[in-house]
Amino acid sequence: MKKGFTLAEVLITLGIIGVVAAMTIPVLIGKHKKVETVTKLKTAYATINNAFKLAVADYGDMRNWEYIDNFDQPEARKAFIDKYLIPYVKNAKPSERAAYEASQMGYPRYPSPYYPHQPNGSNVGMSSANYYPISLLNGIFYYSGFDGYGRLVLHVDLNGVNKPNLYGYDLFMFVLVPDKNVVKMSTYQYPYKTDGVYTYCRNTSAVGCGLVIEKNNWDIPDDYPIKFN
Repeated sequence: MKKGFTLAEVLITLGIIGVVAAMTIPVLIGKHKKVETVTKLKTAYATINNAFKLAVADYGDMRNWEYIDNFDQPEARKAFIDKYLIPYVKNAKPSERAAYEASQMGYPRYPSPYYPHQPNGSNVGMSSANYYPISLLNGIFYYSGFDGYGRLVLHVDLNGVNKPNLYGYDLFMFVLVPDKNVVKMSTYQYPYKTDGVYTYCRNTSAVGCGLVIEKNNWDIPDDYPIKFN
């Protein structure tokens, strides 16, 4: 006489497996996304800083560089990036405005759903006239801008132009700190300070989220306000 499982037993077992999978798979996917995000963020951060380190070796202290006091002018930002960044990043090249609009190599024009947005769903106030795009580098897309306080900012989209284009998830912001000859994670108005960093990650703009990750030893903390599952 051969023994086996009854249909009811098989269905119960499958049901249990399904419940366990439903509980564990999202957690595993979330962990994978976190690791992938941190890895790409570190790569982007290192790429930018290594490039500027090479430029400092050629041109000296950043504070004496051309265009350093004119970042409110799009032409100055473009000239700065063309001279001090692009030549020092392998395979980097600018995306001409007309070409990147037409090919959607960069972000499409507002109000496309691919347009960068904030955690509350509102669109980021950028336009191709103000932001200078740099072609994809290892799947990471860079574009420069101006923060309104005299500082050059570099936005980095870790998965190119793919969605969700959400600050704190796949989109992060660095700020140039000329007196330190480096680029640092942005904390909105205070690139030199790290106090209150969670405030600038939890609020609607989420521009301080990169620094939260860096301060947490390059790990996304459990209380990170943006979910990855």
